Amino acid sequence: MKTLRSPLHPTTGTEVMSQLLEATQSECQVQRTLQRIEGMFQEHESLGRHASKLKITVQESKVVLGGTLPSLELRRQLVPSIRQAGVLWRIDNNVAVEKPASVARAS
Repeated sequence: MKTLRSPLHPTTGTEVMSQLLEATQSECQVQRTLQRIEGMFQEHESLGRHASKLKITVQESKVVLGGTLPSLELRRQLVPSIRQAGVLWRIDNNVAVEKPASVARAS
């Protein structure tokens, strides 16, 4: 983290330490949140099978879900399962449902 010093508002060591502490606490919260989500995938067998198809990031105090799942039902289970794992942050569910393979029509 880079701190700019202004002649009008000199940065004190206490201010710098406070900023570093806030950044560290925020990082810890992000890591705990991601660990809770990872634990949910270990517990939730049907969602856990598809965890590798999902991308989970934390952006500005919200969890952003991306990737694909094979069914709408699994997509619907995703956010409530994350909530049950104790994640109370805002969740943006951008997960798409995979299109089923084309079925050949009988003539």
